Amino acid sequence: MKSLLKAAIVFAALVAAVVHWNESPERDCETFLRQLRQGQYSEAAEVLEAPSSLQPQRDGGLLVVSHNGESFTVDPQLLPFMPGRAGEPAPPRTWKDRVLGRKSFTACAAGFGRGQPRAAPPVTLFFTVERGAIRIEPGYRVIR
Repeated sequence: MKSLLKAAIVFAALVAAVVHWNESPERDCETFLRQLRQGQYSEAAEVLEAPSSLQPQRDGGLLVVSHNGESFTVDPQLLPFMPGRAGEPAPPRTWKDRVLGRKSFTACAAGFGRGQPRAAPPVTLFFTVERGAIRIEPGYRVIR
């Protein structure tokens, strides 16, 4: 009876660890996207894996540096970022990503809800979260 109880406890702990491992990238992604949506770029930058960075600029724009060092500035009229790609569905999470504790996601800056013509075309950034660290993937997409 005691060995059955021990086995049940070990099994429950294993299930809890697997669930935590599987859901952790989702939680990290949601927290990061919430910070981007609220314009909390300094807080969001704290979880970025170097050399990825987000650096607010004096004019209200945002300097984005990807994981390979590529950089560009997002026009302040396009901010804040919103989850997902402009006009495209989110990429699915593969089994390999689940096993590795990884998730790819996107955010788009398009001047949502501003009710005025855009000064620049929307920009979509690509991210990967793995073991709590987020990196900005090289390349970004400007939608014309």
